[in-house]
Amino acid sequence: MKQEEIEKLRGNYISAGYGNYAAPYLEANFNSKRNKNRYYSGHVFHQSYGKGPVDDENSASGNTKIDLEAKGFSKQLVTGAYLGFENMTSYFYGYETLPTVDRNNFKQSYTIYSVGGDLGNLNKSNFNYGLKGKFSYLEDNYSAVESEVDVLFNSYYKLSDRNKVIINSDYIVIARRDELVDAKPRHLFKINPAFQFKPIDELSLIVGVNTSIENDTIGKKSFHVYPNIIADYSLGQAVSLFANLTGDMDKVGLHTISKENLWTAPNISIFHTNRSFDFSTGFKGKLGKMGVFNIGGAYANLKNWYFYESLASDQAKFIVNYDGGNTGRMNLFAEVGYEKVKFMKF
Repeated sequence: MKQEEIEKLRGNYISAGYGNYAAPYLEANFNSKRNKNRYYSGHVFHQSYGKGPVDDENSASGNTKIDLEAKGFSKQLVTGAYLGFENMTSYFYGYETLPTVDRNNFKQSYTIYSVGGDLGNLNKSNFNYGLKGKFSYLEDNYSAVESEVDVLFNSYYKLSDRNKVIINSDYIVIARRDELVDAKPRHLFKINPAFQFKPIDELSLIVGVNTSIENDTIGKKSFHVYPNIIADYSLGQAVSLFANLTGDMDKVGLHTISKENLWTAPNISIFHTNRSFDFSTGFKGKLGKMGVFNIGGAYANLKNWYFYESLASDQAKFIVNYDGGNTGRMNLFAEVGYEKVKFMKF
């Protein structure tokens, strides 16, 4: 019989455009093709607006990203490396009256450089692991710089088809300096052991604890312990009931703030968020052959939660305030998805 030909892969993609508000757009991807020993990819993105809705150039903005990734495969290991660059630019255009100063004096720009690598076992066995490391450096237009080192380890040991031991651990150190403060390094170490098992065929359970040690000055305690319980009960072939009870210390840095709010004032105080209680429950399942759904609710108790507030002396900028008590957060969610696989040849 004639051997079937392998379908040709197209690993490159480019898209470009131009819109109103003087908005050029460019996005490009390139990827390696079939190779059992290595893989590489790159992504370039640019979207900018030379003008905005308020005083033309005074509300301009832009975002540029470059990401490069490579992986190598041996008989036992997979190794990878990553390089990244991102720039986010905007202007503090929320002023009451038009400033007479040069527009570059109320410009804000965040530039982030990052490099990382990872290592893990390729052939799945009873013991499986992955180790990732990343260094990221951020600088803004107001003399602030922040360095962040992340080391993440995840692993599990399979005892049987129904049981496994899971151990995940993170270590994060953040160092920041701005015009007013040369902050001491902030350390956050987390280790999360858990046991996954199925007491009955319909029920899957993960039972463990999340622990963390940190040196943020806003908290009274440096050592924290949270429950980590995840349950999934099958009500049939198409529907299951889930319930999660957990908590954690959530990392917050200038990297985090810059992604959420480009108009934050310089020289702000930054602290991690203590998510002391987080419960969610609901139903998930299939709708016919190609549909899925997920519906439920969640409630979390947050300590040291941060809020953005307009600066009294300059309403174009936001300061960050922290709730010294407890903040409750409720979330109701409903999700429906549909997917139909279709192949197109060009």
